[in-house]
Amino acid sequence: MEQSFIHPDDVLTHNLRTCSLIKPLLHLRLAGLLHDVGKPGYHVEDPQVGRRFPDHSRRSAALVPVILGRFAYSSQMVDRVKFLVENHMFVWVPHHGLDPIRELIARVGRENAEDLIELVTSNRAAIWGNRIKGSNRALWKALALAMKE
Repeated sequence: MEQSFIHPDDVLTHNLRTCSLIKPLLHLRLAGLLHDVGKPGYHVEDPQVGRRFPDHSRRSAALVPVILGRFAYSSQMVDRVKFLVENHMFVWVPHHGLDPIRELIARVGRENAEDLIELVTSNRAAIWGNRIKGSNRALWKALALAMKE
């Protein structure tokens, strides 16, 4: 399925690209592969911004147990991937500062923050390529600062 003008790839290609860019750990690769799987189920055509996918992170997360259940993954793996998929829509640019990152850490837990940022930055790199490298580096640096607090 084609996406909005922001995404150069269809949903499947974008998911595969995100999966290929993410750190090679099984739970992260699965999250990269499935993070937008709920998009084809529902979209809205917006004349100003094009195709939108409201609640796609929640819809995608709901499909994770169904898909991974077919492959007999452990409930722990399913829950971990579902959590990452459900929370992958974290938007941050450097001028936002540390407060949104502190809030993210408080919401998802210190133990999940790095995995989530790995998914977020891989997703962004799959969309924007090299143009997002500086912002992604700044996000990792900001996360490191916030984690030290």
